[in-house]
Amino acid sequence: MTARAAASTPPRVADPLDRHAFPVDPWRLTERSYDGTTMGRNETLFAVGNGYLGMRGNVEEGRESFAHGTFINGFHETFTIQHAE
Repeated sequence: MTARAAASTPPRVADPLDRHAFPVDPWRLTERSYDGTTMGRNETLFAVGNGYLGMRGNVEEGRESFAHGTFINGFHETFTIQHAE
């Protein structure tokens, strides 16, 4: 490898995921065990969206979750909000 190629090579970054809980698989993301302390991260990893509609990957209704959310792109209030202050 030349000095120029070595200078343009980005540094290696440590893997942010616990590979015991999330084993490496080229076609799917699988969680082997449940850990309530990482619920927010896992809901983000298992989120589904298509550019118009997005849903957080939280558990079934009635169970504990970090943040429920269904998001619609471009859907917002267009009128002025009247605050009580």
